[in-house]
Amino acid sequence: MQMRVGVLGGGLAGLVAAYLAAERGHSVEVLEREASVGGLLRTECIEGYCFDAGGSHIVFSRNRSILDMLVSAIREVCGVLEHVRDARIHYRGMYIRYPFENGMFMLPPEERLEILKSVVETYVERVARGTEPRNFMEWILAVFGRAIAERYLVPYNKKLWKRDLENLSLEWVGGRVPDPPLDDVLRSAVGLPTQGYTHQLRFYYPEKGGIENLAHGLKKLVLRRGATVRTNCGVRRLDPCEGKVHVDSDCGSFEYELVVNTTPLPDLVKMLPRTIRGELEKLVAQLDYNSLYVVGVGVAEALPPYHWVYFPDVATPFHRVGLLSNYSPDMAPRGGGSLIAEISFDPRRGLGMGERALIGAVLDGLEEHKILRRGNVVVTRVWRWNYAYVVYTHGSAKAAQEAVARLRSIGVISTGRFGSWRYLNMDGVAAQVMKDLKSAKVL
Repeated sequence: MQMRVGVLGGGLAGLVAAYLAAERGHSVEVLEREASVGGLLRTECIEGYCFDAGGSHIVFSRNRSILDMLVSAIREVCGVLEHVRDARIHYRGMYIRYPFENGMFMLPPEERLEILKSVVETYVERVARGTEPRNFMEWILAVFGRAIAERYLVPYNKKLWKRDLENLSLEWVGGRVPDPPLDDVLRSAVGLPTQGYTHQLRFYYPEKGGIENLAHGLKKLVLRRGATVRTNCGVRRLDPCEGKVHVDSDCGSFEYELVVNTTPLPDLVKMLPRTIRGELEKLVAQLDYNSLYVVGVGVAEALPPYHWVYFPDVATPFHRVGLLSNYSPDMAPRGGGSLIAEISFDPRRGLGMGERALIGAVLDGLEEHKILRRGNVVVTRVWRWNYAYVVYTHGSAKAAQEAVARLRSIGVISTGRFGSWRYLNMDGVAAQVMKDLKSAKVL
C-alpha cells in the first residue's frame, strides 16, 4: 500500500529513508531545516582548503547492498576513491598501527611480551571465572587485558566520552569494538604485521567536494525517484490525529500517513502536543550525549601519510585527527594539506576555553606531535556540533527503545543515529533505517 511519507531531517538517515521509501513508490517529502541537505555530512572550503566540518567520515560496510548504495550515490556527482586504511595511534612518540593490539608489532620486544602476557592471563581468567562484565570498564579489562587497557583503551575512551567508564553500559560495544582475534594478537606480539577491524580496512571517499558529495548524490537519487526535498524547512510542531500526522513547518503545513523522524529524540519530543509529551519527556530525560568541536587547519606543506590518528594522551586536546588531503588530493591546494582535529565535550560542562584558545591549543598539539609546522598554517576554522556522540549510560538504551516504541504507536518512525539514539557508523545508520522501514511495512 502506497503512503504519503514525511521525512524529518535531510542528513544521511533522512536521505536514505527517502530514497528507500520513494523507490517503493511512496509519495515522499523531506523537510530539512538548513539551507542544504547533509547534516554532519558537511564540507566547507576556504582559500582552496576543504574540510569535513562534521568530523571525519568515510564509506565502508560489510553489507554489500549498503556499500553499493552509498558508493553509487557518490558517483552521481563525482568519482570515487578507494583506499586501504592507514590509521595510527600516537603512543609514546610513535605512530603505531591501529588498532593497538594489531600495531604492537611496532613496539620493543620487552613491551610486546608484557602485553602478550597480560592478554593471555586475561583469556585464562575469563574462561576460569566465567563472569560477564557489567560496564564498559570491566569489558575493556576482560577482553583486552590490563596492559592494553592502561596504555590505550582506558585513557582514549575517558578522553572521548568524558565520563567514568564504569558508568557506561555495554549495549553498543558489540558492533563498534569487536573482540580482538587471539591469532592476530599472537602474531603481532611476536613482531608479525597484522590488520585488525578488517570491515573498514578498505574504504571509499569522494574524489572531489569532500564527504558532503555523498549527501548531494543521495539527494539526486531521491529526486530522481519523484520525492520532494524542502530545505529551509524546520519543523515546529507534530500533531498525530486520527491516523494522520499533521506537521507545521517553516515552509508550510503538511499531512502525512507516516512520519520518519531522523532528528534527535529530545528535539522531536518538544514538537509534540503537550498531551502526548508527558511520558516521552521522562524517557528522553534519561538520554545522554556528547558535543563536538571540529577544528579545520590548512597548511602549505604535505602532511604525514596517514588517514587518521588517535591521540589517547590527556595533554593533547584532540582525540582524533583526520588528514583529509590524504583521503583526496582535491581537499587542499597542490603541495598543501588539510586536516580536521576533533574535540568531544560534555555539553553540560562545556569545553573550558573559547574558540581562539582552542585553535591555539590544537596548533600547539599538532606541531608538538610533528603533524605540521605552525609557520606553514594558512587557514583555520572551528565548527561546533551539539549532538555528536550518543553516550550509553546505564538505562539509557532501554529508555530510548521505549521512546521509539511510543512514537511508533502514533505514526512516527524514529530512526538513524539520533532518531533511534544509537551509536552508529554511516553504514549502521543505513542498516538501521532499512530495518525500521521494513518493520513499519514501508519496504
